[in-house]
This record gives sequence, C-alpha cells and structure tokens, in this order.
Amino acid sequence: MHRRMFTRSYLRSTLAVCALLALSLGTLQAQGPFAMRLRQPPPNMLRLSDLWEVDLFNQGRTTVQVYMTAVVEQGTEGTVVTSTTTTFSLPPGTKTITASNASQLSPVSTQYVVSRYRDALRKTSQFPSGSYTVSVTLRATAAAAAPELARDAIDQRVELASGPILITPTNESTVEMPLPVFTWASPGPMSVDGSTTFTLKIVEILARQSADAAMLRNRSWYQQEKVYTTNLQFPVSARAFQTGKRYAWTVYAYNFDVLVGQSEVWEFTYQPPSMKRPALPKVITVTSTSLIDELLRSCSDDPKK
Repeated sequence: MHRRMFTRSYLRSTLAVCALLALSLGTLQAQGPFAMRLRQPPPNMLRLSDLWEVDLFNQGRTTVQVYMTAVVEQGTEGTVVTSTTTTFSLPPGTKTITASNASQLSPVSTQYVVSRYRDALRKTSQFPSGSYTVSVTLRATAAAAAPELARDAIDQRVELASGPILITPTNESTVEMPLPVFTWASPGPMSVDGSTTFTLKIVEILARQSADAAMLRNRSWYQQEKVYTTNLQFPVSARAFQTGKRYAWTVYAYNFDVLVGQSEVWEFTYQPPSMKRPALPKVITVTSTSLIDELLRSCSDDPKK
C-alpha cells in the first residue's frame, strides 16, 4: 500500500517537472535567438543617448537587419518621449552599442509627446527631475509586421540640482569695463576635491533675438570650461566686446564632469563711456598798453602801484 502511494506521488512529481520544462522550452522558443540588455545610466542622470546604451545578443547563425524603438514614461505624465533608430545590422554574437559607436543608429527620429521635455533636453541635454521608465524594443525589418525580437526596460530616478544663480553683470545692464568680472552662486556646497566645476558661455545676441534664443542657436563668443570658482574675469586674450552690441551669458554646473544644472540666461549691453578730450584753457590776447597796466596793478599787493 505504502509502496503504491509512493509510486503515484513520484509519478505526479515527475509529470509536474516535465510540464515545467516543456513550458520553459516553449517560452524560449517563442523568444527566439535574440536578447537585449539595457545599461543603467549614472545616478541622477538620463539623456537621450542613454536610451541606446545596450547589449544586443544574436544567437542565430545569420546577420539580420533590425531597428530599435524607445519609450520614456514619467511617473505622473505617462509617455513623454518616443524615439526610433534607423535600420542597422545585427551579426551573430554580441553587439554592444555605446556613445562611441552610436552613429550607426542615425538618423534617430524623436517625438516629444510633452513639449517641455524638448525644451529641457535642448537646454541641458538632460531629462528634468522625476521618476522614469525606459523601455527599448528590438524589431526586425525583414517582415512586413516588424515583429518584436527582444525587449528590456529599466527604471531611473533623476534628481537634478538647481542651476547656478547669476549675480553680475545684472540682467539687461550696461557694461562699461572691457574686462568685466562675471560672478554667480553655486547650486550647492562646492566640493574641496575639485569635482564641482563650471562652464561660462557668452554669445552675441543678433538682431531681434531673445537671450534664450541666442544662447541656443548662436556660436560662442567666449566659453571657458573647468572653472573651479564662482567668478571669472573676462580675459585680455579673448575677443573684445563690441560697442553697442548685446550679449547673453549663462553658467553650467558639473559634478564629476556630469552636467547637473544650468543657470538662467542673462543679457548685457557693452557700452564703454565716451572718451572726451579735455577742454583747453582759453588764450587771451592783449594788445592795449593801458589794459596791461591795469592787469599789473590788479595783481600787485599795493593797490596804489
């Protein structure tokens, strides 16, 4: 009796294990020979380039043409950005994509579902503070339906420090000195080990541009990186400011060479004081002898002389 019960129990266990193995094999076969693994971005950081930091695995024997799609979701706003790469080759084996070889994914088409993310990424190259889920899907291009070959997702929390606070020159002021001193306040306590640095950028404002538009579109008039203090005097060696021209300036803050914040964009007008020639003393020409005598008597100590 006990032996019969043991046999039935053993058979049930064996059948259960076989069922699990069959289910696992079926799942693996459904996934196919492809896999992908997203790399976690640095803490408190998420850039568009981070969407394509990925390891791709092709366990087949042939090279396939593929492309990737990425969806970025923010905790309270839902989908905020979607992005799609161009078609590229995925040979057998492992293929690692990083910033150094990401050009093979270009052109990349990006859609901003929420417009403020476009503005934030253009200004700072960073997603603003928040909780994000990044999902990337690998798809084949051979089939009309572009079936999904592999997929991975990561969660990333971004906590950006506030940008530096500009102090002088004040916004919309007139600068008279050819070598003004630019000063700002750090967004947080500065480290003593030099891990906190700043970049000062100045651009010329053209025609009716706003300061923000000029900073975004124009070439740098002057830019200094790796500034370890919160002030910088415009150097003699830099291209001189032009009288009557408007200039925009901003400061970027970095921690361990990672951008953590940007200040507002302020503007100033360079207008040195006009250089006037000193007035020359008037020359009095005296021709009358009587007038000369009168002047001599007025200068004498004795009024009778």
